[in-house]
Amino acid sequence: MRVAVAKERPEDSVTKELKWWKNKAFVKELNRRCADWETGKDKGYTMEEIDASIEQLKAQS
Repeated sequence: MRVAVAKERPEDSVTKELKWWKNKAFVKELNRRCADWETGKDKGYTMEEIDASIEQLKAQS
């Protein structure tokens, strides 16, 4: 008798949960970036700009 075995998906092998909020350096950088965005120091990007950039990169490859 044969038994079918489903292929393992990559996400099934992930066992470690990343607790980013406990990484002080990461949180500090995230807070800096948010502050820059809120004050206008960093303008950020619109979804339209992101989509256009992705399409441009696709066309180059």
